[in-house]
Amino acid sequence: MKTLKKIFLILLTLSMISATASCSGQSPQDQSEHDTENPDTSTATEATEGIKYDTSSGPVTLDLVPKFADASYAASYPSGKGIKQLYYTSSKLDKIDEYVSALGELGYKKTEDNSINGNRFVTCYGENGLIHITYLNHNKSLTVILDSLEGSVYKETEPEYVKITDTSLAVISLDYDSEDTDASGMSYVITLEDGRYVIIDGGYNKSTGVRDQNILFNYLKDNNKRKDGKIVIAAWIFTHDHSDHHGAFSGFCQDYSSEVELQYYVQNFGDKSRYKQQPSGWLDTGIPNDLIATYFKNAKKIVPHTGQKLTFCNTEFEIICTQENHAPNKMEWVNDASIIFRMNANGVKTLFLADAEAQTTNLLGKMYADSIKSDIMQIAHHGYSGGSIALYQNVDPNWTLWPTNQTCFDQRTTGKGNGTAQSQNQWAAKNTTCYVADGDIEILTFVGGESKISVSSYTPNKN
Repeated sequence: MKTLKKIFLILLTLSMISATASCSGQSPQDQSEHDTENPDTSTATEATEGIKYDTSSGPVTLDLVPKFADASYAASYPSGKGIKQLYYTSSKLDKIDEYVSALGELGYKKTEDNSINGNRFVTCYGENGLIHITYLNHNKSLTVILDSLEGSVYKETEPEYVKITDTSLAVISLDYDSEDTDASGMSYVITLEDGRYVIIDGGYNKSTGVRDQNILFNYLKDNNKRKDGKIVIAAWIFTHDHSDHHGAFSGFCQDYSSEVELQYYVQNFGDKSRYKQQPSGWLDTGIPNDLIATYFKNAKKIVPHTGQKLTFCNTEFEIICTQENHAPNKMEWVNDASIIFRMNANGVKTLFLADAEAQTTNLLGKMYADSIKSDIMQIAHHGYSGGSIALYQNVDPNWTLWPTNQTCFDQRTTGKGNGTAQSQNQWAAKNTTCYVADGDIEILTFVGGESKISVSSYTPNKN
């Protein structure tokens, strides 16, 4: 009987939705004013009053979640496998709590609530997936992400642990040609208090010479603090779809997967329809998913949404920007799909800008202004392009991380190298202590207190 009742209620709901739409008085021309690049404007359920959903068997399915009523619905966009993004304009911040309350009645309970610079981010989670709300203060837009968690998970609570070491960040040096005047690549390793690691990107996939995956694995092995000797990677974060960032993962899987454990991997590359410059295949099919299915079958995928916080031990990764925040516009470059996040470890905040280009740089300024302040900042796009003096002044870091070689650093901070980021590079070189991903690996340990970090070095083992 419960099944028949549920079917009847769904049919009743759909009939009322149809009636609501036919009587709305909104013409196709009215709707098209909000549409950008042929978005889907018909896939969200209309909000209806008086509808009673049967939640006795669990939360209602995501396709029956009502629209956010106190805003102008503009469009729907695909945002990855099993993920849909509903975009609104003229939204009202003070109506979010009412919407969250309504979602609670449908079986989606609030699990995260974060506010930064007048922006608000709320996650509601249920058995059928999660609903993530993003309100941006600068343009009064609102996004509702409907994530069915198809092939991914919502981050579980961290288990209790015993501290065996201080949290640290290693600036992994890559196998750069010292004369390369266009060196890129990015690889960072965070050591957590329980001895697990978090890896960011990893570097190139080189077929000759010293391979970046060798340097990466040897660092993990030589600096392992765990008494059981196991190399455990709590999370591998892939910032975006470029081989100088994720290329080493392929070789790492083939050579070292039997010697390490990978618990989670993190990516949010979205859907190819949201790009002007097409990515190379690192979306929801293909690499890294196929590699992980082969080499790390127990690893779980996390698709982070802006404003959420991923916590490993006592280290927090706050998601500052993802490809979702560019709606309704498409991304000019694959770099603009970079996951931007801020790590907070023992009171030290480190902002990772990945390969943020001008489109993302401008958006960060609008979204956060100086509330993006951090102690350490990774220079945008290897110091080649992206970033701006205004953004860097808002971040106001004491230390900067440079994912490039010494030659490029020297040229790009003296106005003699290629690229368009000369002025912001010179500002950073003048106002911060710089750590370049070349030569010895510098390890920044977060000790807190007035000094905040201590710095040591490790000579890369390239064999």
